[in-house]
Amino acid sequence: MKYTNPKELAERVRPAEKGTSDKYSWRLHQHLLKAHPSQLQVWISAWNGFDGHNTEDIQNWKAHKTMPRAGVLMLGLMDCDYEGQGNWFHGKSLNQICTPGREKHGWAFGPGHHTREWVQITDWFWKQYIDKGRCTFFPHEHHWLSINANSRKCAHCLQHQNRQIYTERIKKRTEIWSPQAAH
Repeated sequence: MKYTNPKELAERVRPAEKGTSDKYSWRLHQHLLKAHPSQLQVWISAWNGFDGHNTEDIQNWKAHKTMPRAGVLMLGLMDCDYEGQGNWFHGKSLNQICTPGREKHGWAFGPGHHTREWVQITDWFWKQYIDKGRCTFFPHEHHWLSINANSRKCAHCLQHQNRQIYTERIKKRTEIWSPQAAH
């Protein structure tokens, strides 16, 4: 499926309660309602604010189709090469869009941000998000439901986990000094 209609996509990922995120992000839903069709593109950035140029997420996605960190996922439009200087990206990070309290303004990333190395994952991303919701890119956002004492599943993405208990024995050597007995 091609994702070209922002309002249609926004309705598919609408949280159940207004103003509250559940399986889907309320802020991403609001962003989609105002988005232009060209702003539905999703890109893995080769740039981040901590490391600068970093292609680790791109390499992992190409090799294993693993979801990149939210901070390097960008929503927006990639302009074509400008006078041979490289591509320009106009948009926002997914982390910026979905995190309450973060500013919602967009950014422009030019050739200095290695935009030619960025990888477009639009169709793959939206399919994953529709199926699994926020769990797709925020792995700590699961909504766990207890099945029994030893297993649980996420109400959003349906991931199951089983509890395992390990006994850990620790040997500790302690040095103690005691006075000598008098002769």
